[in-house]
Amino acid sequence: MWVSSRAYLNYKNNLNQAKEVARTIFSTLYTSYDKVVLYLTFFQDLKWKTKLLNLSNLRSRDLVLDIGIGTGLLQQFYQNYTVPRFIGIDMSEEMLKVCVNKKLRCIDDLVLADAEKLPFRDCSFDVVVSCYVAKYCRQNIFCKQVSSALKKHGRLVLYDFAKPTNTASLHYIYVFAILPFLGRLAAILAKNLGPTLRELPRIIATSDWEMTIEKQLLKNGFTEVKSELLNANGARLFTAEKLINDNYTE
Repeated sequence: MWVSSRAYLNYKNNLNQAKEVARTIFSTLYTSYDKVVLYLTFFQDLKWKTKLLNLSNLRSRDLVLDIGIGTGLLQQFYQNYTVPRFIGIDMSEEMLKVCVNKKLRCIDDLVLADAEKLPFRDCSFDVVVSCYVAKYCRQNIFCKQVSSALKKHGRLVLYDFAKPTNTASLHYIYVFAILPFLGRLAAILAKNLGPTLRELPRIIATSDWEMTIEKQLLKNGFTEVKSELLNANGARLFTAEKLINDNYTE
């Protein structure tokens, strides 16, 4: 087995450790992130981002929070426009610097921050979007933070890698065999890719974000919570609308 049961236990019970791994990954990957995310998803990420934007129903007057904006790949769909307006957060200063250098006109501000500690006033945003962040978060805290940031009737759309469950599927083989193999090669040939290819499968395997996020969204004032598996079952996408009602709990 490519990873020990002890390693599974560590990531499952210690998301702070997973966040530190994420910081390590992005501190070595930021210069090549745009290409790596496309190649490692076999260009499916372009389809996933297009799907996310379509479901976000963005309007010209919307103020959008992108949690985990990274290098601004999502905003490059709007690189020649000033609307809608995006504010992005990321925990990697290196990734944000790459985003700044792209000079994307639709981005109003970039903030170095944690998804579990959003530095914004309540009810500030019309839409929250997020890619590849949920697996690093405690869903009870993450969903509460997103709910606080959104206006009433605000929209949430996010996706992250899905955990493979069918041992005969290509997705299972890719995550648990091909990526670790590439990680061993990268340790020799492309050391900046080593942390990503070595640790990402472990984090995907131990995260339970897909099983817990719907319950937490409902507890934090969201309705119309829907999910779907994306191309090749490689990622799962969630949509929800914030609608405070009698079922809302702090």
